Amino acid sequence: MKPNAIIAPGQSAQYVGMGSDLVSSKNQVINDITGKIYQKANEILGFDLMGICFNGPKESLDKTLVTQPAVLVHSIACYEVFKALYKQSLGEEFDFAVAAGASLGEYFALYSAGVLDYERVLSIVQKRAIAMTEVINQPGYDAGRQLLLNVEAATLDDVCAQFGLEQSNCNIGGKRSATVVGGAVKDVDAAIEYLHATLKGAGVSLMVIPLPTEAAFHTSLMTPARRKFAPVVSSYEFLPFQRNVVSNCTGQLYAQDGSDIRINLIHQIDSPVRWLYGMRTIMKELSQLEGNQAIFEFGGGKPTETNPANQRGNFGGTTRKNLTEMGINPKVISLYDCVSERTILETIDKLRQDAGR
Repeated sequence: MKPNAIIAPGQSAQYVGMGSDLVSSKNQVINDITGKIYQKANEILGFDLMGICFNGPKESLDKTLVTQPAVLVHSIACYEVFKALYKQSLGEEFDFAVAAGASLGEYFALYSAGVLDYERVLSIVQKRAIAMTEVINQPGYDAGRQLLLNVEAATLDDVCAQFGLEQSNCNIGGKRSATVVGGAVKDVDAAIEYLHATLKGAGVSLMVIPLPTEAAFHTSLMTPARRKFAPVVSSYEFLPFQRNVVSNCTGQLYAQDGSDIRINLIHQIDSPVRWLYGMRTIMKELSQLEGNQAIFEFGGGKPTETNPANQRGNFGGTTRKNLTEMGINPKVISLYDCVSERTILETIDKLRQDAGR
């Protein structure tokens, strides 16, 4: 087993045009693989996911019912293309030791580890999105919104306490943490106004980014969705783990016998994503293996425009900061974006050169 980890993003990584470069590729291998993946997705979901991903409108793509399968399918398409080209170029199967994904991305990790096949993983994610959407659209219910902040831990705690917000995703710890918080719309708006008035006015470099999600995911506002989703998870059969997977709920590895998979997936909906803890688990696993350590990110993007060729991975900067905080020099860990045809081909070329082939 090689000291490779694979990771995938969740909601907020979507952009209009995602996957279009893969399906329209002049490379027949890429074209064949992704065409089948997206056509199958349309059949399973019962709507034209491919059309919305490629052409929008953005308002439709940002709807939870579409976003969740869209990001998952894109991650799987990038992964399957990468694996095929890796074998074609390097003459061996791509192997990894541990997989993880942020929120929705955890389902990609379970797919890659053989726990859920393509049809099952897409089906369960669609039902997850339905459960959340039913809560979001409930008349009179404030499902909230989310913010990405980079304030100090003490300030973060004060803001959450003062405005009734909850930490839903801890990406980076330390003095200037990068954390997602969520809460009722009016409370989030009040917190934004407070942060700009008190911190920006004091000359603090402040990052306050509203996320393109429909609700305050991974907070108690999603508890009704968790209750709706629980019987769905209980009805699915999960296959044995072929590789280790990190749980968002615990930041630790799933039990190899799968005994905790249902409870973790159920509670993941209204529990914080412990990404920072998961990264520590990943590095612990990789450090026990011989060879050059690498982390590959599949799917989604940080768009500057709708052209997939201009995308980059969501976790590059975050991962480097995670490693630094753990006392690991980021330069000794290879980080690869596999989020488009361009980045996948660049990664394959780099790996081939490193292998002297």
